[in-house]
Amino acid sequence: MASNIPTDLLGVRDTLKTKYNIADENIGWNPNTNMVTLYGKDTIRPTSNVDGTTYAGQDVFNSASGSINALKQQNDLMSQYTNPQQQANPYDNQVASIISQLQNMASAQPQNVYGTPQYAAAQAQAQKGAQQATRQAQESLGSSGFGRSTRLMDRTQGIQNDANQYLETQLVPQIQAQLQAQQQAQMQNLAGILNALGGQQQLYDTRQQTQRSNLAGIVDFLTNQQQTEYANRQAERAANLDAAAKVGTQLGRVLQPKDDWSNLYNQTDAPLNLQGQELQRQTANDAITNDQWEREFASSEAYKRAQIEDMQAGRAISQANAARQAGNDSLANLYEVWDRTGIAPAGIPGVAEGTQLAAKGSSSGGGMTYNQKVSQLRQMYTTRGDNGQVSVTDPKALRDAIIANGASEAEIDQLLATFGLAQDPIYSGGR
Repeated sequence: MASNIPTDLLGVRDTLKTKYNIADENIGWNPNTNMVTLYGKDTIRPTSNVDGTTYAGQDVFNSASGSINALKQQNDLMSQYTNPQQQANPYDNQVASIISQLQNMASAQPQNVYGTPQYAAAQAQAQKGAQQATRQAQESLGSSGFGRSTRLMDRTQGIQNDANQYLETQLVPQIQAQLQAQQQAQMQNLAGILNALGGQQQLYDTRQQTQRSNLAGIVDFLTNQQQTEYANRQAERAANLDAAAKVGTQLGRVLQPKDDWSNLYNQTDAPLNLQGQELQRQTANDAITNDQWEREFASSEAYKRAQIEDMQAGRAISQANAARQAGNDSLANLYEVWDRTGIAPAGIPGVAEGTQLAAKGSSSGGGMTYNQKVSQLRQMYTTRGDNGQVSVTDPKALRDAIIANGASEAEIDQLLATFGLAQDPIYSGGR
């Protein structure tokens, strides 16, 4: 079986899978058209089919390449639309993080001023100022002799209290204001960043929606195109079936539909339909009937010739008797010479000199009665029409047969009258 595989062709299924990346389940076979299908559509007509495996030449793939790629693209777009992949917005996490920071900052307790570096610096600065003021007071009071007096102590304590009061009433509010301003600035900065990220987030979502909408439009177009193609295929199939039926009626055969209607007439081995079978039977019957008719006609003609010969055998003597009764002895003598010699002499009206007389008794028709003669002549020279009326087929031949039958003139007149020939002017004076 392997020897039947074409060596110069490509396997259709394998080529579609490896070269065009088409999944195996999307490749099929349409037995009605003998074509390989892609995504349910007839696409490739293979060059060979060996045990269900199809093969085609590179030229076939080159011709079908456009259709193959278009069908794959259509299927991919349809799959994207019907099975969309959930793609997360890359800005979602950043926006959520900033919102969380803003919420935390808004709900957080005010910062403890006393634990800040600003307070420590202000406190150190106040202590430094107090120490300087204390040294100045000691120097001033010491030079006056009050270096160890309570006055110096009071002055020192006053300086320290002033420094602490300045720190609490002046510097701490300033630090608090600074901290609040810093927090507000941070929140404003985060809000600005959030606004920018929100714009990018919205733009990304809008693009996704636009792509989705565009894809829906493409899918809708492809769906309508597929419906149109299906309708066209159905119409074409119906037209092909109708053409096959009409040509089949003409040819009397059951024809297979073809895209090229001229190929319908090439199906000479197609089975006969009922009309063709009836025509075949009728042709056979006609052949049999024609053969029978030809045999019967030949037999009838031979019978007629035999009857005429029998009648002609007695014609000369009959005419001689008729001539004597008419008082024409010379004509009677001529007929008697014809009867004796069998060769007509010159002078007999309507008979060429040398005409041979048929031999007597050449058939079995001699010695017939009048009724037998009538029956025989009616059979030979009359026909019955559809209306039942009997008519003479050849009046002249019938008249000649009656005259040549060897009967008397009276019987000839009677026979002529029987067949309606006595009063016919074409025969007046002919006897």
